Amino acid sequence: MVRQAAQGRRVVDIELTRGFPAQPRRHWRPGAVKTLVTIMQGCDNFCTFCVVPYVRGREYSRPSGEIVAEVADFLAAGGKEVTLLGQNVNSYGRGLPEGVTFSELLRRIDALDGLARLRFATSHPRDLSPELTAAFGKLPSLCEHQHLPVQSGSDRILKAMNRGYTRREYLQKVAELRRVCPGICLSTDIIVGFPGETEADFEQTLELVEEAGFDQAFSFKYSPRPQTRAAALPDRVPGEVQAERLTRLQNLLNELTLKAHQRLIGKIAEVLVDGISKRSREELCGRLRTNQVVNFSGPRDSLGRLVMVKLTEAHPHSLKGTRVEDSSLSGIMLRQMTVSGLTIDPFTNSPIMILKDVDSDKAVPIWIGLLEATAIASELENIKFSRPMTHDLLKIIMETMAIQVTRVEVCDLRDNTYFALIHLNREGQEVTIDARPSDAIALALRVKAPIYVAEVVIQKARRVDLSAKEAITTEDAKKWTEILEGLDPDDFGKYKM
Repeated sequence: MVRQAAQGRRVVDIELTRGFPAQPRRHWRPGAVKTLVTIMQGCDNFCTFCVVPYVRGREYSRPSGEIVAEVADFLAAGGKEVTLLGQNVNSYGRGLPEGVTFSELLRRIDALDGLARLRFATSHPRDLSPELTAAFGKLPSLCEHQHLPVQSGSDRILKAMNRGYTRREYLQKVAELRRVCPGICLSTDIIVGFPGETEADFEQTLELVEEAGFDQAFSFKYSPRPQTRAAALPDRVPGEVQAERLTRLQNLLNELTLKAHQRLIGKIAEVLVDGISKRSREELCGRLRTNQVVNFSGPRDSLGRLVMVKLTEAHPHSLKGTRVEDSSLSGIMLRQMTVSGLTIDPFTNSPIMILKDVDSDKAVPIWIGLLEATAIASELENIKFSRPMTHDLLKIIMETMAIQVTRVEVCDLRDNTYFALIHLNREGQEVTIDARPSDAIALALRVKAPIYVAEVVIQKARRVDLSAKEAITTEDAKKWTEILEGLDPDDFGKYKM
């Protein structure tokens, strides 16, 4: 075409490119911490309202080797966060001779050195596979955020849109994402006033929004696009009705988003600092792994870095926090907790320690042994024994060696077993050791060190597989699960045994 144009001939080429076009090697500006990497283009779904298949063509995936190499180059240049882009990334790999699925591509990228965060957009619910869902619970760099456009909560409208799933199927996918990745942030897209949408259809959308509990959402009034099938549909919804429905929807979405932000207050979370706040030139701005915007005060040398921030204020579209100057804090959401008391499991007669959030009513039950319960009870009641217990010995040893316990962190819950870390400092050198939560917390109480619990533990604690515990029947487990789900810290005194 260029040669023909140079010869003075008029040339027009409107044919869509077949296959993924070759990409030049990219170069990043100094200090870049985030980038977008295109992995595919086009779409084969042909939703009736969408023009993408007509302007971008059918789906073509980029060879995985090129993608991995581009991400590796970015990380070598100092990058930290990568977002993979495509009109429907979930269907990546179809037609590629190498036979790589999107889940496999994520695994390959996750294995690269230096990658702190991995994201992707956009997902089509129809193509969200169990393998991809499982990746949220397995890949360390994959952020706890999924944008999953639902578009409508009415099966009738979803069918008219040619979305390829039902309301029930969508909610099942949401439930599975939350099971695999407790604390995941879910965002969505919603269209109101699609041709033929009745008030009953719209009410079903509002109900789905509440049931799914979206943390963020983008909502729009339907507008026809050339060449799309929906543009020819009858029963257009009047503009004033569309506007009124959009207002109602956005009021609900704003309420849910604010509540989601309020649930984060008091947490210490990892923020990737990527700029100056729009609210104030004196503040920095960044995002959580769950994609919420955080504004906080801090030195300019924090730009481009991962820092820990305690979240202190919730706003409709952002959060505010204060920088936590502790380099040993891991990149997970933490809540500071105290030991509220001890009680007895009514089914196994085993002691249970109750941890309570210092900033809210959230609580975590941890099953412990009788000896550990005795140690914790002695600290709660300030009981002194004639001979030192294990945590007393540890305190004496640490004092003798000038070792300070900076904090205790209950960091995970796997296979019904809690895991904890004890953070130590000796002459400025930080050391972390593995420990049972009961021992670690008894020591924390003895030396008056703060206790933190990872948010993922709080979420998982309400789904402990109680039927796996010795001497608990299925019926007992069901009853005890109901007790746990309704757990109120006020039910526990300072010490109950």
